[in-house]
Amino acid sequence: GGGGVSGQHVGSIVGTTSAAIISASEGYRAAVEETRRQLDSSAARGKLGAAAALRRKKAALTRQRDAKAAALAILEAQGDQQRARGGEVAEEIRVLRESGQKMREQLAHLTELEAASQQQAELDTLRGLVALNESLKVQEESFKAACKRQLAALRAELEAATAAAAGDADGEENERLRQIEDMHAKINSKHSRVRELLAQRNLDVASHSRSIDDVPTRTELIQYERRFVELYQQVAYKLEETRMYYGRYNQLDEERNYLAKEVKLLNSISENVDTAMSSRSSKEEFLSQFQSIVAGVEENLRIQRVKLGERTSKVDDLKQSHQNLVDEQRRYFQAVRSFQDEIVKNEYLHNQKASLEQRSA
Repeated sequence: GGGGVSGQHVGSIVGTTSAAIISASEGYRAAVEETRRQLDSSAARGKLGAAAALRRKKAALTRQRDAKAAALAILEAQGDQQRARGGEVAEEIRVLRESGQKMREQLAHLTELEAASQQQAELDTLRGLVALNESLKVQEESFKAACKRQLAALRAELEAATAAAAGDADGEENERLRQIEDMHAKINSKHSRVRELLAQRNLDVASHSRSIDDVPTRTELIQYERRFVELYQQVAYKLEETRMYYGRYNQLDEERNYLAKEVKLLNSISENVDTAMSSRSSKEEFLSQFQSIVAGVEENLRIQRVKLGERTSKVDDLKQSHQNLVDEQRRYFQAVRSFQDEIVKNEYLHNQKASLEQRSA
């Protein structure tokens, strides 16, 4: 096409850069050869002035050579870049040419199909619709642009009107803001009072809730009662056990005291029997003491028998009381059982009565 880049153009660009590089390289080589020839001729003639001039010229040519070498390196780098870019452009051109060729082939195929088609009227209608669509798109874009311009003009007018009315409305706006601030302050004050009342009411509710929680429920009372009964039974059992141990201890201690007195008495008799039998008077005194000891023992025996009788009668009374309580408990259980049976009978009769009333109704 007319807008593409030809291969000849790319080749001319790459060729121009390569020619500049080649010419610079040939110029550099010619300058070096000329310098060498001059050096050789100078060495052959052996003139000092010419040699000095040649040295100066050699230094100048060396500097020129370095500059040319740097320029040559830059040109070679640019040439490599241009060659790489030329390759890329050539590839793009090839792809574009292939795409253009395919599009031309497709267009030619479509043209053949259109020419061979029997539906020319539909194709004409389709062309008209496509043209109408393009026209509508153009109209839509122009309408959008006009709307944007009108919107910008209206915004400008609105800003101008707002700026003009701002000066007149400042006083009314300030008054309205003051009224709003006063109303807000009153509402905040009312809200603070309501919050204080709510806090006080919450404290009262919490206090009453604690008071209600302190009162035990019926279930808790039953649990407390059961626990107290269990504790009472444990304490009673422990007390009975302690009393038994104390009674046993007192009995054994009393027996120990009697046995100690008996042992002491026997030891005294055994120690004094020989002395008491030595004379008649001591023997009579010993017998009288022995009789008094026997009388004391009999008196203690009588006292203990009286105590035993009292305790036996007390035990019999307690057994009789216990038996009376057991009989009363048995009668109580029988009465409760009878009461429960009567309750069951009453419910049964009540149900029978209700069923008879329903049947009669």
